[in-house]
Amino acid sequence: MTLENITEKKKIEEGLKKEQIRANLYLDLAGVIIVALNKNGEITLLNKKGYEVLEYNDGELFGKNWFDTCLPSRFKDQVFEVFNQLMRGDVEPVEFYENPVITKNGKEKIIAWHNALSYDESKNVIGTLSSGEDITERKVAEEELKKNEEFLQNIFDGMQDGLSILDKDLNIIRVNYWMQEMYDREGGLIGKKCYDIYQRREAPCPWCPSLITLDSGQKHTSIVPYPSEENPTGWIELTSFPLKQQDNKVIGVIEYVKNITERVNANQKLKESEEKYRSAYNRSNLYKDVFTHDINNILQNILSSIELTKIFSSDPKRRQSFEEVTNLIYEQVIRGKMLVSNVQELSKTDEITSSLFSIEALKVLKDSLESVKSQFTQKVIDIKIDSLQDNYFVKANELLKDVFVNILTNAIQHNTNPFIEISIRISKENYKGIQFIKFEFLDNGIGIPDSMKQLIFGREYKKEGIPSGIGLGLLLVKRILEFYKGEIRVEDRIKGNFTEGSNFIITIPEAI
Repeated sequence: MTLENITEKKKIEEGLKKEQIRANLYLDLAGVIIVALNKNGEITLLNKKGYEVLEYNDGELFGKNWFDTCLPSRFKDQVFEVFNQLMRGDVEPVEFYENPVITKNGKEKIIAWHNALSYDESKNVIGTLSSGEDITERKVAEEELKKNEEFLQNIFDGMQDGLSILDKDLNIIRVNYWMQEMYDREGGLIGKKCYDIYQRREAPCPWCPSLITLDSGQKHTSIVPYPSEENPTGWIELTSFPLKQQDNKVIGVIEYVKNITERVNANQKLKESEEKYRSAYNRSNLYKDVFTHDINNILQNILSSIELTKIFSSDPKRRQSFEEVTNLIYEQVIRGKMLVSNVQELSKTDEITSSLFSIEALKVLKDSLESVKSQFTQKVIDIKIDSLQDNYFVKANELLKDVFVNILTNAIQHNTNPFIEISIRISKENYKGIQFIKFEFLDNGIGIPDSMKQLIFGREYKKEGIPSGIGLGLLLVKRILEFYKGEIRVEDRIKGNFTEGSNFIITIPEAI
């Protein structure tokens, strides 16, 4: 009988056993699956977490084939083939991948694996060691988030107006389909500056509502031109909403863009229609005023004069009075003729469409002088022209003669002196870089008080001392000059004393 002291051996075995228990304890405490497979794919190690996830009792899977038992049938052949290739060394191992497993109760779960090969002492591959995390809930959440994201994107893209999200530096970080279709001229909007894409500018727009929102943290709306301020073909209503963090700090803006071109055009047409209606209404009132007051006065003067002629014609001693009355009748007829002519021409100014062209104004002025003198042959009139040039070319049309005739007629009709003097000065002046021809008509008539100097170019007055009808010819002149982009004003011939006569000044752009 041979005796052997195995105390030391027992101690080693006990130590190994304790280490094994400690190692198993560590594996069971791990919050992930730990699984080891041999070269045949059989389970040689599975920790507590693994059994829990796979819903088996402890030890129930030991020695089972992993691929036959724990993988869905649609994947097991494919995955097992890759495993065999790893064991043969035909492919490099994949450190990380995701794949589904199937539990004892037939439920599928998604596991994220980290893998490593196991080797023997001779460095031969003998299996695999893997740790896996159950990410099923995360995957479900991600899938739901993706569905929600797609749902929100569909809403985002389905809107019939534009949405654009900008960061605090005005970089475009997201747009909907409407914005993409409206502005994508160069292939892609994301990452570009909003003012570059939307307004074709090199710097932020000075009227940008998003700048105000970024600064104030409040919603702001502006009407902006489209596609650019320089060449607008439409109009956009742009509303900026602040994009805030939980601490209320503004980190960007959401721009809501609505094409309001049709609305703006409709409002403009409505405004133009209202203006035409108002103009037509005012014009009808003007013509009613002319016929109820001016024509009535002329006819009354003629009627009174006819009655006087009956008296004076039978008395040879009152021959001079008879001639004065007949002259008055003639003046009233001329006045009526001029009034009708002005009404006709005034109606034309509402529909002026002819283009302007170069006209030699001095020739038109001289023609106008002869025309006016021929109508007032019974008056003593001296008209002088002070001009440094033989000709002056202006941008005008055939209505220029009406301008000169009305100013001259006005100076003659409203002059009670026996000797009527009119001096016309012609010069040039530059205003805001534009060259004008300036005509000054200085007369020795009754003059215009300061309180009336602006009102005489309209019909919104009836003041004692201002003859009825004086504004009609001047209103015609004013309208024509506005079309020429010129102007008319009146000053005292002698500054500070309106009773010494008037100086009517008109300016018309020079034709270069």
